[in-house]
Amino acid sequence: MKKLLYLCIILLVLPQFSCKKDTVVALDGYVNFMSGKVNIIMDGKKAGAEVGAVVKNGAKVETGAGAFVDIYFGDNAVRVLENSLVEINSVVTNMKDNTEKSEYTVEKGRMFSRVTKKLAKGDEFTIKTPTTIAGVRGTEFLVAEENGKGMVACIDGKVAVNDATAADKKGVEINAGEEVSVEPGRDLVVKALSEENRANLAEIKQSFREAREDIREQFRKQKEEILKQVSDQKEENRKMVEEQKKLDQENIDRQKAEDMKNIEAIKGTADAEKKEAVDATEKQKEDAKKNLEGVKPEIKKPSLDFEKPSID
Repeated sequence: MKKLLYLCIILLVLPQFSCKKDTVVALDGYVNFMSGKVNIIMDGKKAGAEVGAVVKNGAKVETGAGAFVDIYFGDNAVRVLENSLVEINSVVTNMKDNTEKSEYTVEKGRMFSRVTKKLAKGDEFTIKTPTTIAGVRGTEFLVAEENGKGMVACIDGKVAVNDATAADKKGVEINAGEEVSVEPGRDLVVKALSEENRANLAEIKQSFREAREDIREQFRKQKEEILKQVSDQKEENRKMVEEQKKLDQENIDRQKAEDMKNIEAIKGTADAEKKEAVDATEKQKEDAKKNLEGVKPEIKKPSLDFEKPSID
């Protein structure tokens, strides 16, 4: 019974304690290389891009005719090709489970993705357009949106493709050397890469430059900051757990003391009542004994003296 009581106390106390919610940190991107006119739009303000410029979550990247820009987000990178408008919806890492999720929207034009880091369980890399949703597990591929039609072409790895305009329509998976067009109202048909797309993808892949050393340094610092935040959060959570354990033990000890006090009080009352009952019983016995003595009849013992007969 006592164990059940203490368990109930713990269950009542536990809801008051919880570790911090999952802490999600946005990862900044950096312009590694560019050619032609490129703008970065953030909070409605448009500014010309330059190598080394920071590209934050929520920003839009706009390229003019003949222009392109390569942007690195950690180990992964994207190239926004000419006459395109791409939004960086979110590139974040979850410090609790160390997962990364990236989401981009190609509003118009084309974007090439270079996902060099192998995505682990829980990681996501998704590109959307008005007509297309493309999700990958580590690959290099191109997503395009032009004239109300989508297209996904893969040069390496695999890409899962779905029609964004028809959630109930079954998606397809394309492998290296394949492409698929996405047109509302039509089935998704996988086919071999066209010669034009094959040549374009090969050229992009070959011309993609590795991240500059100064940009790598920025990512190293960013990673160190995230690791520090993870460490600080773990330490804070540890302290919170220890403090809660202390409070739980204090509550249990307090309840034990109150239980013992109640038990002693109940025991004392029971002993007093028992003594009172015993005394009452003894008194009744004494009274009964006295009463019996008052009414006890006097019984005369028979005389043993008798006259001996005379013998003449």
